[in-house]
Parts: sequence; C-alpha cells; structure tokens
Amino acid sequence: TSSAAAGKPKTLSPAKRRSFDAFDRGQSIDAVAESGGLKARTVADHLAEWIEARKPEDISAWVEPAEYDRIATAVKEVGTDFLRPIFDRLNGEVPYEQIKLVVAHFRARA
Repeated sequence: TSSAAAGKPKTLSPAKRRSFDAFDRGQSIDAVAESGGLKARTVADHLAEWIEARKPEDISAWVEPAEYDRIATAVKEVGTDFLRPIFDRLNGEVPYEQIKLVVAHFRARA
C-alpha cells in the first residue's frame, strides 16, 4: 500500500473521508459536523475510527487532558470491552462519545 493509503480503512465513504481529512488538520467534532452537515455523534464515531486507524500520540484536541486521565483510570480498572462499565465507573458524568474516543486511543496504542 502507498503511504497515502496507510491508516485509512479500505472502504471510506465520502463523508467519512472528509471527516478523516478534517481530523488530520485537527478540526473539532463540532466544526466537522457543521461543515459536513452531520450529527456530532456521527462525527464522534468517525473520530474514534480515525484514532484507531491513525494511532495519534495525543488526542487532546478532542479530549481535555484531565478528562482523558479520568477516563483512562476507569479503563484501566474495567477494560475496553464495553463502554457501559466505564460510564458507570465514572458515575455517568462523562459522555459516551468522550469515553469512546479514549477507548479508541487505548486500542490504537495497544
């Protein structure tokens, strides 16, 4: 595979391709949602896939470091198999989208 294709899923819809390109430039979920006419939740799903594909060192452009650390602690305690135990461990105080991004980052770095 060429280096341009590295880290991209083989079947990338036009919307997902636009999202991936925007994330490559560090754009926020809200900015990508607004420019692409997508729901933030859909864009967050795209970002989770982007994180697993691109394996970035840092995702602080999308998850505040303190929030990341809080989620990471819960992930280390309950694992990455399911989001609900992480959500429950965090007393329902952290949105699933944020949890999903940190879990994707853990998987990408595994």
